[in-house]
Amino acid sequence: MKPWILTALLACPAIAFADGKACELVTPEEIQAAIGAKPSLKPSVLPSGVEVCTGRAGMSTVTIRVYPKKDDAERDKEEARLDKLKAAGASIETKRVGGMNCMELRPGGKAARQAYTTTCTTNSTSRAPRYAVVEVSNPSQALEMRQVAPLAQGIAGRLY
Repeated sequence: MKPWILTALLACPAIAFADGKACELVTPEEIQAAIGAKPSLKPSVLPSGVEVCTGRAGMSTVTIRVYPKKDDAERDKEEARLDKLKAAGASIETKRVGGMNCMELRPGGKAARQAYTTTCTTNSTSRAPRYAVVEVSNPSQALEMRQVAPLAQGIAGRLY
């Protein structure tokens, strides 16, 4: 490989090579099998470089986000956000399901307007220093972690 090509490749963010690929990590049929409704998925890329795939499935919103590996500051921000929701009365349960880190947020108290949200996160590896989050939000009912975890497992198989 010519040195200038290698330099150009290294100068581009790794996530740029996968623009719009978040929707290719899961099929509408897989989502339907997990949550009972088939979404129409739309890809996008946030200004921060995070790939996003969103869709409505019945009353639920399904979001798949693909991130580069988080640094400690980003993890701290996420923990602070969850602590604020807990302080406002939401209940948050975290559990490892099928090798995926999952979380279920249930609204309550001052956080009553928050949607029921279930997320499962794939693991990042040294070979693939990025991870995916599958999130299902519904304004009136929670989805169990064991329903969302298989989606994250399927995505992990395609991501790595």
